[in-house]
Order: sequence, then C-alpha cells, then structure tokens
Amino acid sequence: MAVYLLFFGVQTAELIGAISGKGSTPLRELVSAMDACKYAVSGFWQLVRVILLNFVVLLGFTVFSKVPLWENKYTRILIDLIFVCAAAFAVLAGYKLFVLYFYLYGPTPRRILSGWMVVMQLFWCILTLIRFHRTFPAVKIGVYTGAISFTALMLLDFDAICGYV
Repeated sequence: MAVYLLFFGVQTAELIGAISGKGSTPLRELVSAMDACKYAVSGFWQLVRVILLNFVVLLGFTVFSKVPLWENKYTRILIDLIFVCAAAFAVLAGYKLFVLYFYLYGPTPRRILSGWMVVMQLFWCILTLIRFHRTFPAVKIGVYTGAISFTALMLLDFDAICGYV
C-alpha cells in the first residue's frame, strides 16, 4: 500500500511540476504536444499495470484464501485499499489523457479509444469495490457495459469528431 501511495505521489508531483507555470501562462504553452503525449501514454500503461497487478492479487487471495474474501475483515480492507488506489490512478491517467492531451491537442481515433479504455478501467475498479460490499452480477454488468459502450463508440463518425472532414 505504501508503494502505491508513494508511486501515486511521485506521479502527481511530476504532473503538477509539468503544468505549473509562471503567472497566467496558458497550459498549451507549458506542455508541448510531445510531452503531453508522453504523459498520456505513460499514464495509460501505468494504469494498465496497476489494474493488472490488482486483479492478480485479487485472484491470488481468491485461490489461496480459506475464507471468502468478503467475509474476512482484513482482506476486504486490503482489497478496498488497492482498488481505491487503482481508481485514483485511473483518475490521474484520465486527467493526463483527457486534459493534457485530448483537450489541448484535439481528438484522434486512438485518443478516443484510449479514453474509452481508461473510463472502462475506472468503471471496473468501482464495480469491484461495490461488489465486495453488495451481492450483484458485477461481471455481467461489466461485460455488457463494455460491449455496449464499445459498440456505441464504433458507431460514431470519427472523421467528423476528429475534424478530418
């Protein structure tokens, strides 16, 4: 947990250092397109690694625990903490992608798909957190939400959205 908090603090400090400027300097002048791209891409892949690690830890707890995770107070607290940290990483990655890259330098099909993936990862973290406190078909809801939202995303006119027309 301390490693997650330290890593999150370092990433936040790096982001604040990149966007803090002198006076009323516009954000676009503080962060070049290349730097915004690097922040967004690194934030996306860091989020993927954290989420993957969390679900591997969850799988390990599920396989090796003698008591179901939601019945043991300590495992429930640990799972809550790691998925709250994952949600915080998702918010940070979303900020890097949507504000520093998408908003400042415009949409592209890859940026839109990356944004959808960040939103879906945040949704799965929240769904997992809720599932440990309430019984409902979380996997079914997550899969249906992902499939329906991806289908809707693919029906969008990317040329018009991205200004290619």
